[in-house]
Amino acid sequence: MTLRLSTFLPLPMVIALTSLLFAVMHLGNDGISILAFINLVIFGVFTALIRYHSNSLWFIGALHSAWNFTQGPLLGVAVSGNGNQQFVLFYCRAVFYCMDIPDCLSRLLLMGTWM
Repeated sequence: MTLRLSTFLPLPMVIALTSLLFAVMHLGNDGISILAFINLVIFGVFTALIRYHSNSLWFIGALHSAWNFTQGPLLGVAVSGNGNQQFVLFYCRAVFYCMDIPDCLSRLLLMGTWM
């Protein structure tokens, strides 16, 4: 038998607690700021509401993974304080000898000439 917080706490309290817990778990990351903490709480509220309505934790895991992938390897933004990310299009420029980012996009998406 699993015990859920919502059995003995009101739903707004459960959402607030789990959102704060999510944000607190990210406090050890490098470069955390007040704004980042607030954004993490907001993301926690958003995912808690999705979890409540869908009753699926898999969707939340997929959403979190997609967010981290988009920020890190795709856009080159530091994820959870890890600044060792590379922008995919910069990598494509080196491999495919693109002149600029629009040229890389056209080569990747339209299958233009590669060299």
